[in-house]
Amino acid sequence: MKKVLGCIRKADEEFDLIQDGDKICVGVSGGKDSTLLLYCLSLYKKFARVKFDVVGVHIEMGFPNMDFSEVDNFCKKNNIELYHEPSDVYEILKLNKTDDGRLQCSLCSKFKKALVIDGAKKYGCNKVAFAHHGDDAVETGSGKSTLTHAKHNGKYDAFGGIKVLHDDAFIINTDSCASIALEPTYFDKTADYPTGCADNQYLLTVQNCSATMDEDGKIQLVTEDVRNGNGRAIKSKLWSPNRVDKIDAPVNAIFWIMKDPTIPPVVKLKGAALASVMGATLATKTSTAERVAAGTDMNALRIVPYANPFRTYPLVNDYSAFKKLIEEKDVDCYIVNTGDFMGTKCQPADTLGILEDIVEGKATFEKWGNFDDIEIMYDWSGKTADFRPNLEDPEYKAALKSAMQNRVDAVEGFSTAKNGYDKLPDEALEAVKKLVDALS
Repeated sequence: MKKVLGCIRKADEEFDLIQDGDKICVGVSGGKDSTLLLYCLSLYKKFARVKFDVVGVHIEMGFPNMDFSEVDNFCKKNNIELYHEPSDVYEILKLNKTDDGRLQCSLCSKFKKALVIDGAKKYGCNKVAFAHHGDDAVETGSGKSTLTHAKHNGKYDAFGGIKVLHDDAFIINTDSCASIALEPTYFDKTADYPTGCADNQYLLTVQNCSATMDEDGKIQLVTEDVRNGNGRAIKSKLWSPNRVDKIDAPVNAIFWIMKDPTIPPVVKLKGAALASVMGATLATKTSTAERVAAGTDMNALRIVPYANPFRTYPLVNDYSAFKKLIEEKDVDCYIVNTGDFMGTKCQPADTLGILEDIVEGKATFEKWGNFDDIEIMYDWSGKTADFRPNLEDPEYKAALKSAMQNRVDAVEGFSTAKNGYDKLPDEALEAVKKLVDALS
């Protein structure tokens, strides 16, 4: 409990989350995460630097055979205010099942969040807190935007801070290695910004969003519209106080961000052909920002070359450009796994610790198994679990070999699909085949 309270205190002091006089509403599902958050905040208020109140709000979803008595008794025993709000969510979910007859979890989540916010207003709260575990299905804290805009606890502020070029749209000059942003703004999904969120002041235009009128007669965006989870916004670059449009300093490292569960949290790629083709066979999962058909497996890996589904030119152009950076400009190349490694979640603390160690020259890599062109790092700052891969484990070795074979299949597919429009040089295929051979 001391560790959890310490984390809450650190987050509050670092990000100034709680102000004097706040009344915080915690959405309580009855699970361990939300119940723990409510309890810890009730303890934290006893020694926090400011005075604040906290209450819990539980949305009665209408699911059959639900017993909430244990949580009620727990809150009563610890003098914690807990309110119940009835709803018809279950009945609505039954009317909006997927094509294969399942209830929509995402729709349920949005209803709960909206109803908790309504409850917060009802009980005079000015802030809302939600809880989820780091191993939950939602991908939090390790996406490219989160990594790009990380504050790193201010450890680099004395050096002028971290300059942000863009989290999505930029180009690298393969001669000078300078980088230029392609867009002055950000294109973002509005589902990340609840109605009333302070960041909404940076939204310049929106699409696929509805609007409503608040009690003061002001128009408010419905950024978490339960009828449409595909809202988009153009967001001002002023959202990033350290945003720049160009970085003249030459790029010295490339990180392929993947969610391949067979790849450890970080590996270093040595050969230029291998480094570039791994970007061409970048393995990731379907984003929640994408509109997909009912029944789509959101956890299934798919190949998205260089994380760019909008390419209008042959794939070999990107392959050659990245290979040039690595081969001629001595740019290092890494794979960072921000998903899970064989069932263990790679936490944001792991990814940020890895990046910091590499930037600060503390990272130590060594040869990985029989791979000639892959090195691995076993320890880093902020490491949260034992991620050491066991190549002697037949199950893991088979899974890793299968993942590499998928890349072989993808490169071979490039040579035949679209009449060979995206065919890569033979060296690219040879580089990934070599990985499969090393596991045979």
